[in-house]
Amino acid sequence: MMDSNHIEWILDFLSGSGQMGELLLQRKDRFVFSEAKTYPAKAIGSDFRWGLPWEDECLGAFPLFAEDVKSRLGRGNVMCLFRECDFHKNDPCMRNETCAMVYAGDDIIYLLDGSNNDDEIGRTIRKANKFMLMCEVCGCERTLKRGEEITYDVLGDILDHLVGVAVGICDDMGVCYVPIRSTLLQDN
Repeated sequence: MMDSNHIEWILDFLSGSGQMGELLLQRKDRFVFSEAKTYPAKAIGSDFRWGLPWEDECLGAFPLFAEDVKSRLGRGNVMCLFRECDFHKNDPCMRNETCAMVYAGDDIIYLLDGSNNDDEIGRTIRKANKFMLMCEVCGCERTLKRGEEITYDVLGDILDHLVGVAVGICDDMGVCYVPIRSTLLQDN
C-alpha cells in the first residue's frame, strides 16, 4: 500500500511535468492510490525518490509493465499517451523516430492503441522510460493519428476519459501505475 510519502512524490512529479502534469493534477481527486501497482512489486516498500537497493533490483520491471499495457490495449477503445520529457517536435534527433507520436505545440506525446504490436509497445515504453509519464484513456470517441497536431485543450478533453496514470519511480528503475476513479461513478 502506498504511504503519504509515495503519494506526495507522485503529486510532486506531476507538478514538474509541464502542461500534461497540470492537466492530471486537475483530476487528482479521482486518483485511487489505495489500488496503485508498482513494477517491480517490491518497489512499494522503497522511497520513490531513490533507486532500488541493488539486492531489490528487478530487471523485469519494464517487461512486466509492457505486458500489462499490452493487456489493457487489447480490451478495445484504449489509448496510452506518453509524454516525451527531453525532446521537442523539431529536434534533429527526432527526425528518424519510428514510435507513433502526436504533437501538442512543440511537445511530443507518444501514442499506443490496440493497433500496436508487441515490438511497438516495447519500443515506445523504452523510449518513454526516462521520467515516464503515461496516461491511459478508455472510451474516448476522439481518436488520434500518428503525426497529428493537437492542442492541450483537446488533450484535456481526452483526459476526461482517464482510467490510469503511470510514472517512473526509483530513479526510473520502476513504474507506479495509479488507477483513476471514473467520472461516471462520481456523478451517481
